[in-house]
Amino acid sequence: EVFPLESYDGQIRLEYIGYTLGKEKYSRYECQRRGMTYSAPLKVKLRLVTPVDIKEQEVYFGDFPLMTDTGTFIINGDERVVVSQIQRPPGVSFEEETHPTGKSIYYGRIIPSRGAWFEIKYDLNDVLVAFVDRRRNFPASQILRIMGLSDSESMQKMLGDHFDKLKPTLEKDHTTSKEEALLDFYRKMRPTEPATVEVAETLFFRLFSDPKRYDLSKVGRHIVNRKLKTEVPLDNRVLDIRTVVEVIRYLVGLREGRGETDDIDHLGNRRIKSVGELVQNQVRIGLSRLERSIKERLVVMSSFENLTIHHLINSRLFSNQIQDFFAR
Repeated sequence: EVFPLESYDGQIRLEYIGYTLGKEKYSRYECQRRGMTYSAPLKVKLRLVTPVDIKEQEVYFGDFPLMTDTGTFIINGDERVVVSQIQRPPGVSFEEETHPTGKSIYYGRIIPSRGAWFEIKYDLNDVLVAFVDRRRNFPASQILRIMGLSDSESMQKMLGDHFDKLKPTLEKDHTTSKEEALLDFYRKMRPTEPATVEVAETLFFRLFSDPKRYDLSKVGRHIVNRKLKTEVPLDNRVLDIRTVVEVIRYLVGLREGRGETDDIDHLGNRRIKSVGELVQNQVRIGLSRLERSIKERLVVMSSFENLTIHHLINSRLFSNQIQDFFAR
């Protein structure tokens, strides 16, 4: 996800080759006796490509705690365990809530493993409203316009018989083209900033189509395929137009008595996030901080004649993140 890392002008490139985990300094029992952390040095081999030269170097990324045979870690002499978490899995879920007027309100929620939540909900006037990251709401047809169905004809072609159910939503949607929809989207998401079509498109892309910021994960895509009866490849882990259209179809079906809602408290709709995944998330955060620091350093570099990998990398950003997680 982080490598290869390029400078903003594309002249300097940092590539990942591999890593090695060295030998631990003390045994686990010795670490417990001395009040130390049972860990091994982590070294990462990187390649720096500049217009002048290509260099390969091994960089020390700090000491990485090792797991003992019993699944625990020795941190500062204390034996600790990383507690697994039970959480809502990424994917799609449909729920029903009863309004004080007695009317049933259905909504579908697409939850990624990383990125902004996307919800579509019926309101009291039968208008389908899309919520982005639980903050701003838009008519669902406006989101369809942004994703490529810019006019009513293309929506009708994609939705088929369900298009008639979209009429109350289209009446509330005051945008008529993709450009108008994008500008309105940006004004609501960033009310204090001037809106242009290019900036708005970049924002929408970052929210739902950039693999670095939005990831349904293979598990999430599998759950979406199973629930909506689609066959999207598991490697397609961003939000696509077909998924949004199928969510709208399913919601229309729920209103007409077809399909079923999900019980989010049922353990079948939960998944366990174990130690490996929790540590992986910390590694990801550490690497993203490192990426930001490297890019900032590349901006202020005037020449790359004597540039080395050690000049660019501040490994403390990575090792501090790992240590903070285990020392909590």
